[in-house]
Amino acid sequence: MMTEDFKSMGENGRYQLLFDEAMRQLEGQQRELDQVRARASSLVAATALATTFLGANLVRKGQFTLTAWIATGFFALAVGIAAWTAASAVRGWCFGFDARLTYERWLVRQPELSLAEMQLELVYRLSEAIPRNDRHLRYRQLSLILAGAALVCEIVSWLVDLINS
Repeated sequence: MMTEDFKSMGENGRYQLLFDEAMRQLEGQQRELDQVRARASSLVAATALATTFLGANLVRKGQFTLTAWIATGFFALAVGIAAWTAASAVRGWCFGFDARLTYERWLVRQPELSLAEMQLELVYRLSEAIPRNDRHLRYRQLSLILAGAALVCEIVSWLVDLINS
């Protein structure tokens, strides 16, 4: 955007631009969290399929060797981590603002804030949430990687057990 365009927006327009950008970043984080949760749900299904197909022969034979127990442990680990990633609460996350709290804090108080002051305050609050959400998101992404690694280890364990039986 050209500097002249930015100046011609006026004070409220510039603050609106900042507010829109902060909300866009939070909406992007929300979408990313939804994608991580969807991948985690798919990982639970993939882990169940791997166990069903690879572990069924050994269970049918009644032979539960050490590697079968290891595979079962990796199964539990992968499902547990992926389920936590998909279903755990999002306490401490911020994807917007509470309209009631905003009303009580900035519209009821005397003297009442101007639109520009309120937008600037909201931008400040939202921009504080973005790095905090990023940290939470990185933990979820890391847990998804760990669950995927546990699935790979489970499959390798089942294959080793199948080859040795």
